[in-house]
Amino acid sequence: MVSRASPFRSPNVAHVNASVNKLLVSAYKLIGFGLLAIILLGIVSYVGVHGFYLVHRSWVVPTVISPNDPIVMDLRARIAHEDWMRHKVLTERASLEVQLRKAKRVAELEKQFQHYFRRAMKKDAAVRRASLEQLAKVRSEQAQIERDMRSAIDALLVPARKKLKADYAAKLIDEEQMLRETYQLAQMAQSRLISSQSRVDLNEKTRQLELDVAAFESASRRFTPSDEPVNYEGLALQREHESSLNQALGARDEVEALERGLDELDQSIVHYDEILNTLEESPMLRATQAKLALAFVPYDNEDRVGEGAPVYACSLGVLFCRKVGRIQAYWEGEVKQAHPVYGRELRGQLAELVLEDPSFAKYDVLHVNRAPLLL
Repeated sequence: MVSRASPFRSPNVAHVNASVNKLLVSAYKLIGFGLLAIILLGIVSYVGVHGFYLVHRSWVVPTVISPNDPIVMDLRARIAHEDWMRHKVLTERASLEVQLRKAKRVAELEKQFQHYFRRAMKKDAAVRRASLEQLAKVRSEQAQIERDMRSAIDALLVPARKKLKADYAAKLIDEEQMLRETYQLAQMAQSRLISSQSRVDLNEKTRQLELDVAAFESASRRFTPSDEPVNYEGLALQREHESSLNQALGARDEVEALERGLDELDQSIVHYDEILNTLEESPMLRATQAKLALAFVPYDNEDRVGEGAPVYACSLGVLFCRKVGRIQAYWEGEVKQAHPVYGRELRGQLAELVLEDPSFAKYDVLHVNRAPLLL
């Protein structure tokens, strides 16, 4: 029976095997063509995208700046640092103002002291000179009195002594009377000595007054190494005057230096104010309150990416695009960023974006002016 059934089943099995083999070959070819098409599509897409971006100059790279972004944090830190430096300069300026007021007071006090010092020296010299004139008259009168007294005493003393000795020798007077008269004669001789001492005292007082006048007159002028001091008092007065002059000069020099320092600090304050104003007016500072959508615009694309230009987002590379916003304004300053396709580093500027939906800022590339390929 087995040998009888085989001839009837062999044609069906062969037919099935042929069908399966034909199906497998078709599937293999289909899969092969599909893979080949996918590879070719990938190559074409890769070459097409790279070729497209070789000539396309109307694209930007979106980015989002948040309050916690390092750039924003650095900006806030820079503002805080510049503000701290400005307050430090203000504190230093206030300290210099205190020193300046002190130096001006010292200069003014020394100026007043020198003015009144010269007036006092002139007054003292005038008083001493008047005393000298009066003393000169007294010395003249005293000299005349001394001469008259000396003549009278010399005329009376010698004969009186001779008479006293003769009377005592002749026993006309006793010893006690002789001692009394001798004492009286000694008093007359002492009067002459007292007159001589008065003359010496007047001469010494005159000399001292002359030195005082010379000291007072020389105290109010500058002392040079060739000048000889009149006396110690004159030297002390001269030193006091020179010390006042030096302090006044030092105070004036300090005033000039402090005023220059204040001018320089004022310039520094203006400089810090300009820096702070520039930093506080930076649009990026608005990112401290809310997220900002920005676009990196390479220098090569700036000619085609103007302020107010419409922005398009594409769902599939450069296909299925729609308008999603516009370019608001450029920010000052240069930034660097990698090319979205080639990966090389590019130089350019940031521009603020106004988008219908913030999610469009997550796209790799946005297009400006019109949709690429008009699709």
